[in-house]
Amino acid sequence: MGIDLTIAGLDEATIARLRLRAEVHGRSLTDEAAEVLRDAVARDVETFMEAARKCRQATSGKVTTSTTDILREIREGR
Repeated sequence: MGIDLTIAGLDEATIARLRLRAEVHGRSLTDEAAEVLRDAVARDVETFMEAARKCRQATSGKVTTSTTDILREIREGR
């Protein structure tokens, strides 16, 4: 079940571009705005997952130090 969402303060140029996008895609303004939001959220997740994958590849097989050990060393060094 969805919710109603009001977006206040959009400038006329943004609204005009969104209307044009909606027309091109054969959707209502509301449906187009919802699609834009779904797209943006999905891309953020995909970007994060790609960064995580690269991090895993970069650190694969490398010896790492536990953050607990690092913090303990810092505390003992003070």
